[in-house]
Amino acid sequence: MNHDTEKPIPDTLFKYCDAGAIAALDGEQAQLMFSKPADLNDPFEFLPGLESLFSPELRQVLRLGFESIGLLQDTGAPSFLVSELANDWKRYVSLHWFVTSFSNADHNVRMWAQYGGNHAGIKLTLNLAQDPLLNEKSKMGWVDYSNPGRVDIFKMRGEPAMAEALKQVATQKGKDWEHEEEIRWFYRDESTHDRVSKRLLNGKMKAFFSVPHRCIQRVSVGYRSDASLLNSVLEIRKKYQAPWQVAKAKLSLNSYQFEDELVPV
Repeated sequence: MNHDTEKPIPDTLFKYCDAGAIAALDGEQAQLMFSKPADLNDPFEFLPGLESLFSPELRQVLRLGFESIGLLQDTGAPSFLVSELANDWKRYVSLHWFVTSFSNADHNVRMWAQYGGNHAGIKLTLNLAQDPLLNEKSKMGWVDYSNPGRVDIFKMRGEPAMAEALKQVATQKGKDWEHEEEIRWFYRDESTHDRVSKRLLNGKMKAFFSVPHRCIQRVSVGYRSDASLLNSVLEIRKKYQAPWQVAKAKLSLNSYQFEDELVPV
């Protein structure tokens, strides 16, 4: 699915989470979690194409040099050198940037399975227009799955600003991920932002944005979730008088889809 970078960001988006994300709703404001690029699940995340770094001349030098000590099996760059370059790039990016992902896909079976705790987690339906910070859509971008090659920022002319180069790299993924219909929000690590807190979670640094409860239209629990998760959602809603709807995903009777069944509140 090819998304034009100029395509408008919709106001209503979805975020699939495991059951542990319920804790992010338990506050006067909800919390949206951002991760470091190096902690994302696709090994190609935030990784530009590296081919232009290895000119024919450099490949020849590498080939001769590494062949002489028996470390090279072909005429390309040594795989461990490419891996080190990739890891160094990700470490650099992760020093300065966080990212979170939304989806344009509602009732998506694969998203429930992959990100929604194998159907035992939650799905947030968000309305970005309800909050000025969320509505700063210039910080967001559609992910494009149509390009078979990675963005090679080392070939870019005019030396684009690092933020723009990173956005181009981070909004292109392989076709295997097109079911996600993903929109990404980027945050440069600035400790002075009054709506952001950072803390370690399972040994990894995360950033949390405070989001008013009015930005959440609905909290849906997965069809495999147990009664305690639904009860917790209802209790949190009551505790903070949150305006969001509560629903439980259910299997459609005549299609390979889910439906949200509203729960009385």
